[in-house]
Amino acid sequence: MLVIGWLYFFLLPLRWQNRRLAGPDPELKRALAAASCGRWEPAAQLLTTAGDDWERRALYTQRLAELAARKGDSWIQSWRTARPGDPDAALVHARTRFMYAEHNLRPAAQYRAHVGNLGVPRSHTEEVNGEAVRLGAWISQQRVKAGKLSGQQVAELSAVDIRWA
Repeated sequence: MLVIGWLYFFLLPLRWQNRRLAGPDPELKRALAAASCGRWEPAAQLLTTAGDDWERRALYTQRLAELAARKGDSWIQSWRTARPGDPDAALVHARTRFMYAEHNLRPAAQYRAHVGNLGVPRSHTEEVNGEAVRLGAWISQQRVKAGKLSGQQVAELSAVDIRWA
């Protein structure tokens, strides 16, 4: 009956809505797919094309930073190396660092404060602000790819006393 009520007023129930994107954006999809493969050029072009449309720029930098925080930011490092001083690259990098800390380091610090170390079982999830974070899996992934992490990432993880072995 609740679904019928929503549909009666021509509204979709919240669980059917995509709250991450207002509508299809093929350019953003292409840029995200390219960044997933390590190519930064489509992301740079996307932000250049957005110009002074600050709402679109905010959305694009948010999505690009989310991808980099989850999957790795080597493509951003390549972008910053190829175009030093590019404000778009700097912005996406800054948002990525914030999201990385917020979504990954904060739960690690919370677990360490509670337990006393970061010997997190792989199956452990940590509750942060009502959101379950798969902390054990994330810590395990960081250990596996330790050789591929940037110096900044290693320093941030070392600051919360990660056990590398």
